[in-house]
This record gives sequence, structure tokens and C-alpha cells, in this order.
Amino acid sequence: MKRYLWVAVLVLALGFLIGWRLQQKKAAASALLLQRNRMLTAPPVVDVAPVVVRNVVHVFQTIGTVQSPFSVPISPQITGRIIYLKVNEGDPVKRGEVLVRLDPSQWQAQVLQQRETLAEAEHRLAEAEITSIPTNVSVATNIEQQQATVASAKADYKSANDNYTAQVAAAQASVTDAQGKLSSAKAAIVSAKAAIQNAKANLEYATSTFNRDDALYKQGALSAQDWENARTQMMVQQGALAVAEGQLDSAQSAQISAAAEVQAAQAQLKVVKTQGKDQIAVTLAKLNQAKATLAYAQSNRAQTPAYQQNLSALRATVAADRDSLLYAETELSDTDLRSPLNGFVTGRMMDPGAVATPGQEILQVQAIRRVWVNVAVPEELSNKLYLGQSADITFDALSGKKYTGKIIQINPAADPVTRQFTVRIALPNPHYLIKPAMFARVSIVTDRVNSAIAVPREAIQTTAQGPTVWLVGADHSIQQIPVSTGASDASDIAINNPTIRPGDQVVVLSKVTLRPGQKVKIANAESHH
Repeated sequence: MKRYLWVAVLVLALGFLIGWRLQQKKAAASALLLQRNRMLTAPPVVDVAPVVVRNVVHVFQTIGTVQSPFSVPISPQITGRIIYLKVNEGDPVKRGEVLVRLDPSQWQAQVLQQRETLAEAEHRLAEAEITSIPTNVSVATNIEQQQATVASAKADYKSANDNYTAQVAAAQASVTDAQGKLSSAKAAIVSAKAAIQNAKANLEYATSTFNRDDALYKQGALSAQDWENARTQMMVQQGALAVAEGQLDSAQSAQISAAAEVQAAQAQLKVVKTQGKDQIAVTLAKLNQAKATLAYAQSNRAQTPAYQQNLSALRATVAADRDSLLYAETELSDTDLRSPLNGFVTGRMMDPGAVATPGQEILQVQAIRRVWVNVAVPEELSNKLYLGQSADITFDALSGKKYTGKIIQINPAADPVTRQFTVRIALPNPHYLIKPAMFARVSIVTDRVNSAIAVPREAIQTTAQGPTVWLVGADHSIQQIPVSTGASDASDIAINNPTIRPGDQVVVLSKVTLRPGQKVKIANAESHH
């Protein structure tokens, strides 16, 4: 009996415990449901910002490169050995200053020779003009003298032809040698490009191997030594690619040098031919004059026509000798190479003792009192720039000091690859602090709207119908208002809608999707009252 009593008590207690537990779960579920309903009906929390009136300025920022407006190579017009060259890179030079002097001895000798030749011709002409009546000089003696003159003129003419042939052959050999160097350089470029392709293939294979081994290593399926070997092989192939690219750069530099040498050799060949032909022409003129003089001596000097013909020949000789003297003096003056501008030496390619040829660059001189900064501008901004527009420029090498320049040129044609327009900015450089090829940071105002109604860029929502903003009313209800946008800067964007006024609040941040007419709770309300 007692046993059944205890069982009944236990059953009643267990039933009470189960009922109490079910009641607790039901109460908890009701609380969760109530909390969920409150969350669903609670207004979403948003951040807002006020609509303001301010000047919106859009600034285009880019990088540019400094360039000298005047960069002049100093090269000779004649061939000669350098005997004077004392300026170095960075030295200032003045316009008209002698920078390089070639050995003038050859040209000085030619000037003296041409002066003597001209003096002799003028003397003969003067004697012929004074002697208007035939003299009693023996005709036979005169003929012998003129025959000797003709023989000497023939020898000079033959020597001029022989010298011309020898000098042209030597100059042509120089051209052939330079062309051979150019061909070798081109072959080296082809070889270097092939080496680069091979190195790239090897690097791609080594990189692929490393990526595979790296994944295996991270999974613990590969030893550290094998992973390091794969990494080392990839770095070796990277180095091989860099070496191949360096060889290509060297080969391209050699091609440029060889091309310049070909150009110089061809120019020298042209000079040699010109000078040789001029000398042949001079000696031929002297030979013809000597023959004319001999013919005159062999005729009756009393004959007026023959005498007048002799005078004409003598006058022609004097004119030719004067031209030859002028040419020799011009070449003598070409031994002094002067600076064409006030500026600085930015390159020195040769030293005293070297032989310079026509067109071969010895020095590079640049004017930098006023410099250019060249920048590339996207096509959508090119129509917003104009000549005379100001640009702010800073240089990392000059501690970020700001300089102001003016746009002086806008290329009317875009680069066909980048679709960008080159813009040139002029910048005063009175203290010569800005150097060619320096890195420049350029800022140009491309758009400005004064007293614009503006909102933060985050407030603009893009929809299928266009840009909109969420406008918060006085009762914290929201409406989605369409707007038209205008100029923008780093923080704000100008908008236009008659219903939006300065001081209105717009949503800039919401964690949930908003609905028109919905009320919201402003998280940052205190900062925007």
C-alpha cells in the first residue's frame, strides 16, 4: 500500500514539473515573438546630413614631367679634333659663349693659301688692266711662261681629282663600317627579344610550379626545402628575365648609337664630296684660265678682242678666288662652337682630343629659366581646359612647395592608344630649382559652381529612373526625391530640385532598405540639429 502511495506521489510530482517546464517555454516564446514584432515595427536607424549651400570646386589632379622649352644639341659642321672643351653638366652658359673649339690649323692654312691665290690673281688683273697697249715683251718668252703655268694647273687639277677619289673612298668605308655596326645592333635586338620571350616562358613555368608547390606546402603535403627550391627557381627566372630585358635595352642603345654613327658617316661623306668637287672646280677654273692666258700669249697681243677676253678670264679668276676665300673663312669660323642661348649644359658626350664629325653631338644645352610641365588629360576633361588657365604644381623633390603655372598649349589631337590629350603648362623658374625630367604633381580646376545646393556624395542613390535622395521630414518620415546632379568635389555634389532647400536633412547611411513614407530614427541627430 505504501509502495503504491509513493509511486502516486512521484507521478504527480513529475507531472507538475513537466507542466511547469511547458509553461516556461510558452512564456519565453511569447517574449521572443513580442520582441520580434517590436523590431519589425520599430523605425530603422539612419545617419543624416544637412543640405548646405557652398562652392563646389572639382579639381583634376595628375602627374606630369618637366621639359625644357629650348634644348639644343651642340654639333660641328666640319670634321676636326677637339682642342678646347671645359664645360661640364650643370655649368651655366651664355649666348655667344665659345663652348667647343676644334683644331683650326688646317682651315687657317687654307685661308692663308686662298688669300695668297687671290692676291696673285688681283695682281695679274691689275697688270692686265694697266697694260692697255701691247708691250714689247718677247712673245716666245711669254708663251713659255704660260705653258709652264698650264702644266702646273694640270698637275693641280689631277691632284685634286686623285684626292677626291681617295677621300670619298675612305668616307664611304666609314659609312659601310657604321652600317655594319647598325646591322649587328639590329641582330642583337632580335636575339634579345627572343631571349626575353624564352625568359618569360621560363618565368611563367617557374611561377606556376611555385604556386602549385606553395598550395601543397600550405596543406602540409610538401617539404619546406622543396617549397624553398621552387621559390628560388621562380626568383632565378625573374632575374633571368631582368637580365634579358637589360640586354634588350643595351642592344637598343647600341642601335641608336650605330644609327647616329651611320648618319654622321653619311654626313661626312657628303661633306667630303662637296669639298672635293669644290676643289676640283677651283683647279679646273685655274687650268682653264691658264689655257686662256696661254692662248692669249700665242696670239697677237695687239688684238683687242683677245685682250678683252684675257681681262674677262682674269676677272673670273679673281671672283672665283674671292669665293674660295670666303668659303675657307666660313669653315675657319665653324671651328668655334658657341652657345645659342642662355642656359645650362645638360649633357657632355665627348672630351678634348676626340675627333668630331658633322652632326655628331658634343654637348646638350638647355634653357630652364622658364620650363614646361607636360601632362596627359582624359578626353572628357579636355574641353574644360583653356589657354591661360592656372594650374597649381608641386614637386616631391622641392618639399611640396606650390608653384603656379599657365596652360600655354593643348594638343588638338588625342593619343590614339590612351585617348588622352597632352597639355603643356609654362612655369617660371627664376632660381633654376626646377630641372628637366623632374616628377610634378599638377592640380587644375575643371569645374566650379558658386553657392550651389549640395549634399554629401553618399546621399545620392542611383535608381533606374535616375539619381535620388532620401529626404527626412520634420516628423522623421522619409520620401525618395529625384534630383539632377551637377559639379562635384571630394566630399559633396551639387543637386537641383525645387523641393529641397538648404537645412533639409538627407539620409547618408542606412543598414536596412528604406521605404517611402517610413519613419526613421536618426542616429546622429544631435550633431545635425
